[in-house]
Amino acid sequence: LAARYGAWTDLASYVQEAQVANYENVRAQFEAFLEHSTSSTNPATGIVYWQLNKGWPTLLWSLYNFDGDQPGSFFGARKANRPLHALYAYDTHTVTLDNLGGRTEADLAIQARVYDLDGKVLDDQSRGGLALASQEVRNRVLALRVPANTEPPATASVFFVELVLRQGRTVIDRNVYW
Repeated sequence: LAARYGAWTDLASYVQEAQVANYENVRAQFEAFLEHSTSSTNPATGIVYWQLNKGWPTLLWSLYNFDGDQPGSFFGARKANRPLHALYAYDTHTVTLDNLGGRTEADLAIQARVYDLDGKVLDDQSRGGLALASQEVRNRVLALRVPANTEPPATASVFFVELVLRQGRTVIDRNVYW
């Protein structure tokens, strides 16, 4: 946690960092499933979510806390499984769109921006005039130009990806990846 999000100073800041990590991790699990669900050679066919709701306090593997409250992982799963969703595929540096709803959705447009740590735009792409059938997953809608991968001990290239999915003029989904 400290290496990814910074050092915590007390129990409350530790729990907050753990919840951010859970959000990021669980969102990535569900998004990876969706992105790979249409692979013709090796499709992802489902997710088994271990210990959906534990009966005791926990920071791991729980979509509902013991007291019924929602931890960060709940919000990550909810975000990844929105009816209309744009996601960034870490492994291919591409954008995938999915429609988990029950009807065809039209007049969709996606905008993807890549930023460096100073907020400078490194890539800005968009594509409009899209329609998605019910339960459709469309991969590689955009291929983003991102900083090169780094190998330890070199310092990692840190960048942000912002995805905004619109239907007409209305923002339907907005995601940020780091």
